[in-house]
Amino acid sequence: MLAVAIDSLVIAWFSEALHRKVAENQVKGWPVYFTLFRLVFVVAGITGGKLFAGLLPDNHFFAGLAIVAVMGLKMGVESFGFREEEKVILIDSIKTLVVLSTASGINTLLVGLGLGLIGTGLYVPVVVTAVSVVVFTSIGSIIGKKAGYKPFIRYFSLVGGLIIVAISLGLLLTNFLI
Repeated sequence: MLAVAIDSLVIAWFSEALHRKVAENQVKGWPVYFTLFRLVFVVAGITGGKLFAGLLPDNHFFAGLAIVAVMGLKMGVESFGFREEEKVILIDSIKTLVVLSTASGINTLLVGLGLGLIGTGLYVPVVVTAVSVVVFTSIGSIIGKKAGYKPFIRYFSLVGGLIIVAISLGLLLTNFLI
């Protein structure tokens, strides 16, 4: 979940840089909303994965790993096909915040689904998601205000995706060897 939350650093950095450039204030407390949405998505994903695991009694672990690995690949590929208009968003209303939080939470939902299929509990992913989104959003906001827009930041999503793929492959290999 830590690697999935890296996207919140990218979003916060670009959004703060844009707000600084146009001298606009963001919605007050937007990192809290952003984090709460991510938490709802991870809980929904893991719960859904646990429910679906019964439909795949022999293959739920590998199905979960496949979903998590595909999400890691998706995050990595998206960093190459990066479009500024997808990440640089003026968060000037609650409606914009809800749309942004929902769109960015889809990766969290799908990784949560994969973790639920694998058999992961709720506590650790929820705590890791909450802490990492708050920390990454705060860091992104601070740096975005000070440093402004930097195109290289999009590669943080690539790093997150590669971490997810590496962990998925490591778990797959570990299960085949044991």
